[in-house]
Parts: sequence; C-alpha cells; structure tokens
Amino acid sequence: MVVMVIIVLASGMVIVSMAPALSDARLRSGSRMVVSVLNYARSYAAAHQTQTRVVFDRAENGIMVEVLVRDQNLEEELRPLQTSVGKYRKLPTGLTLGAVRKPGTDEEEDYIGFTQTGQAEGASVAITDSRGRQRRIIVDGITGRCVVESDEANANPQSETRYPE
Repeated sequence: MVVMVIIVLASGMVIVSMAPALSDARLRSGSRMVVSVLNYARSYAAAHQTQTRVVFDRAENGIMVEVLVRDQNLEEELRPLQTSVGKYRKLPTGLTLGAVRKPGTDEEEDYIGFTQTGQAEGASVAITDSRGRQRRIIVDGITGRCVVESDEANANPQSETRYPE
C-alpha cells in the first residue's frame, strides 16, 4: 500500500512538472503551422504566377490560403485553396491568434498577401497560449520569408528563438 501511495505521489509531481513543457510544445507547434502555411502560400504564388493570401480567422483560431482566380470573363476572385496545406485548419487547443499588423499602420488586418513573385506585404502576427506566452511570426516585406520570435527573446535579445523557414 505504501508503494502505491509513493507511485501516485511521484506520478502527480511528474504530471504537474510536465504542464509547462506541453504548453510550450503547443505554442511551438502552432507557430510552425502558421510558418508552414505562409511559406506554402509564398511558394504557390511564385510557382503558379498568381496572387495568394493567408487569411487568419481570429474568431475560430483558424488559418487558410486563398488564391486569385480568373474566370472565362477575366473577372478576378479570391477562392480558398483546397490543397492539404492550403485548406482551412485550426490552431492547437489553447492557442489564440492575434491581429495581423503591417508596418506603418495601426489598422488590424486579417490576411497577409503574396505577389506573383513571392514577395509579401511586410507583416507580423502573434500567437498566444493560455499562460500568456507569445510567439510572433514576422513576414519580410521584400522576400516574403518568415521568422518566429518568442516573447522571451524580446526580454533577453541573446536568447532569441529563430526557426528556419
């Protein structure tokens, strides 16, 4: 009986100590998902010589890719891309999408666009977990490449977290 009590107490301590690690893993996973979708939209735009945009659904914490399509009458329309990476998907549970911020403006947007050459509108979007920790995805306005920065990096510049594209 004593051995069982010790095992239960040890298990409880392990579970409590694992909670921050699981939360951090969720935040990293969500950040990588957003970067993956942004990189896909950039590549799709350049490969297909069309405009794309990544739409952020803050109400549902979802993200998807839209592509500019011309019909027979040469009218342009944005349509959701139905590929495995481009289709609508939700962030992991417990994460919240922030507003898309573009340099030089205070307005909040819900998308980041890419041109036919893969260039982007410079922008950043934040992802926050339930503990208030945040990762920012910054999209370069010239190259369209993405960089992920953690909130710990802003507090301590030498510990900056950057993920390769």
